[in-house]
Amino acid sequence: MDWDVDVEPLVIMNADAASYVSHGSYGCYYSSWRLAPVSFLLSRVSCLLLCSGFDAAKHWLAVSSILLIIGAASVAVPLALRVAASAPFEERLRVAVQLLDQVPLIDGHNDLPWNIRKFLHNKLNDFNFDEDLRNVMPWGRSHWSHTDLTRLKKGRISAQFWAAYVPCEAQHRDAVQLTLEQIDVIKRLTDRYSPQLTTCTSAQGFYGNDVSDIDQVFVADIIDAHKNQQVCSLTGVEGGHSLGGSLAVLRTLYAIGVRYMTLTSTCHTPWADSSYADAPTFNMKHGGLTLFGKTLAV
Repeated sequence: MDWDVDVEPLVIMNADAASYVSHGSYGCYYSSWRLAPVSFLLSRVSCLLLCSGFDAAKHWLAVSSILLIIGAASVAVPLALRVAASAPFEERLRVAVQLLDQVPLIDGHNDLPWNIRKFLHNKLNDFNFDEDLRNVMPWGRSHWSHTDLTRLKKGRISAQFWAAYVPCEAQHRDAVQLTLEQIDVIKRLTDRYSPQLTTCTSAQGFYGNDVSDIDQVFVADIIDAHKNQQVCSLTGVEGGHSLGGSLAVLRTLYAIGVRYMTLTSTCHTPWADSSYADAPTFNMKHGGLTLFGKTLAV
């Protein structure tokens, strides 16, 4: 394995954290009004602080200030937009729209790129993303397809993390190549439907040396897209098997725009155990992370 640890701070979450983000975010494309965007943002900032290697102890004042501001917003915004549960649907919908006008809604996981691979072999010429795909086969009958540009707009999504997913069967074979192909189709889809979709990568500014700039650049692209009524297109990699055991691959993924990666998917890697592998016995291979896994995560 490549042990060169000079690596850009790509956000990495473990399988359980990824499960929380992905399952928690399903509500935004099943029922877009059931999410709490400010609280979600608070959890994402906390995850970034804790998982990225950011020196929270050294910059405790800046970190505390950011979390206090977001925490206050998570209380103040709901109070300002309070509506009774018994209120008519139209009233609750009006308040939800008001909230989404003020706060960008971020979906942390969407498997559309894998569906494009399954149904179209990553060929976009015959893919009409701006149609209502509920009425188009095979999209309409798929249990894993709930996304098109029309519904993203109607659901007021401001930022979408597309999953560059490849199956565990690709581990030790062509997982790296397949991951790059999935990142490529995400980029081509974004470019094809620009400016409605726009590439966002400015989360890298969060890790700059000037802590005073954290709150300004952390979500700069997302805020701009929200103001311009665009959908931020972001990329996450689902599963550390996509690295092929190489930190060089990790650095390359960051360089081409990937902004999070889960440590595992549904299989163990040579350096990390998956909580979903080998059910119901859950036969652990490493007892969690190996030394290389800990090096990679830090």
